[in-house]
Amino acid sequence: MTKPECTVEGCPNEVWTVRSGLCHAHYQARYREKKRAQANAGRLCARPGCGNLMEPDAPLNRKFCGTHECRLERERSRDRKDDEARRKITRQGANWALLSKRACLYCRKPLTDGRRPGERLNTKATLHPECAVAYQNNIRSVARIADRQPRPCANERCKEMIAADEPLSRMYHSRVCYSQDAAWRRRQNPEYRAIATARTREYNYQLTQEQYDVLLAAQGGHCGLCPATEAGGKGGWHVDHDHACCPGKRSCGECTRGLLCHRCNMLLGHAEDSVERLEAAIGYLREPPAKRLWPEGPIAYLERGTIDINGSS
Repeated sequence: MTKPECTVEGCPNEVWTVRSGLCHAHYQARYREKKRAQANAGRLCARPGCGNLMEPDAPLNRKFCGTHECRLERERSRDRKDDEARRKITRQGANWALLSKRACLYCRKPLTDGRRPGERLNTKATLHPECAVAYQNNIRSVARIADRQPRPCANERCKEMIAADEPLSRMYHSRVCYSQDAAWRRRQNPEYRAIATARTREYNYQLTQEQYDVLLAAQGGHCGLCPATEAGGKGGWHVDHDHACCPGKRSCGECTRGLLCHRCNMLLGHAEDSVERLEAAIGYLREPPAKRLWPEGPIAYLERGTIDINGSS
């Protein structure tokens, strides 16, 4: 005949005593609770001034009621935290004193150099964190350089070799090789100068190549002031802009006036864009002062002796 199971929900054990209906473990637990309740009956809290009765389920080794036991536990927890903080400060101070006497193997400076007081320190460290990274990078670079071979210069006319320890980004043996190769490439590419000029024009005057072509076609393919079809000078057509808006060499793009040849651009530059000065120049060319004074020329008047030092005949 099998014994019934324990009456406690979820317990598959057989009953210890049929009268209680409990297994051995639950029977012993209920027995201890009864003993504890009998022992705590009438027992007062040991805190001076506290007349509270102990809880029936309170452990027998506990001397305080639930309220004062919670306060006491909080005080113990606070004391443990304070002790841990003091031990941490003491430990950090000892580590700081230890590492201050130890030098970094890479930069030969104390290991506490650059560290903040109170910062967590590794007592087994022999390098600064940044020095450790630099050291590892140096080892890797040395390993890479050891596997590298000298390589030829990108300038095909240079017979020198680039050293193996030079960075891989270096393509030329020297600056002279770079300059010679760049000049050679420019000579080999006839469109290079036109592309460079267009980029410079767009940067300085905010004028794209399409806008430049449209403006030159609108002027009839010649200078905006004269009928010259060649720009002259060393470069192409000069982009003229209003210097009252943009005084420098660069333009905002809104004050562009037209395209000029070299001579007309120099003319406006020396005239400083002054309309009065240009009108005075036109009047000067049409009626020079010497022609008004000596219609036949000063030499004829000198030969006849009819001219004085004041310029009157």
